[in-house]
Amino acid sequence: MSEAIANTPAAWSSRAAKPPLEAVGWTASGQTDRFDAVMKALDPKSGDTLLDFGCGLGDLADWVEDDVAYHGCDWAHAMVNRAQAAHPDRKFHHVKPGRMFDLVAVIGTFNLADNWSKALTFQTLRGLWDGCERVMAVSVYHGTDPRCIRYEPADLATFAAGEARSFTVERYRSNDLLLVMRR
Repeated sequence: MSEAIANTPAAWSSRAAKPPLEAVGWTASGQTDRFDAVMKALDPKSGDTLLDFGCGLGDLADWVEDDVAYHGCDWAHAMVNRAQAAHPDRKFHHVKPGRMFDLVAVIGTFNLADNWSKALTFQTLRGLWDGCERVMAVSVYHGTDPRCIRYEPADLATFAAGEARSFTVERYRSNDLLLVMRR
C-alpha cells in the first residue's frame, strides 16, 4: 500500500524547493493536458480577471495572456514565493483575495486525501463559486491511487446542479475529470 503524501501548507512549502513538476507531483504531459483543458473551458477575454486557486508554482500564468489579470493563490507560503519570483509580472497571494473574479481555475488542488475530504472540496468550491462572475473550471482526480481522493462524475454533477445555471462534467484524461460551471 502506498504511503500518504502529506497535504499541509508546511509539506507543500517544502516541496517548493524541488524541480517544478516534482514539486507538484505531476508529469509534464499530464500538466499540459490539464492546463489546456482548463484554459479552453475558461476562454479568457481581454480585461478578464482570473483566480488560479491552489496555484502551486504559478505555471498556469504562462498560459494566460498579458491582457488578463492573473491572480494565483496557494496555502503554502514557499509555493507563493517561488511563483512570484518566477512570474514577477503576476499577482500571487497566500490567502484568497476578497474580491470577485470573472474566471476561477482549480487544477488538482483537491486531489490528495491526507488532511482533506470531498466535503471540504465542495465547501471550498462553493466559496470560490460565490466569488466567480462567469466560469469556474475544476480539474480533479479520477484514478486509482489510494493516496488520492477519487471523484466521480456524479459527485461533481450533484454539487454543480445545486449551484450553477449550467455545467458540464467530462473525463478528459484517463485519471482526470473536468467540471465547468457557468453563470
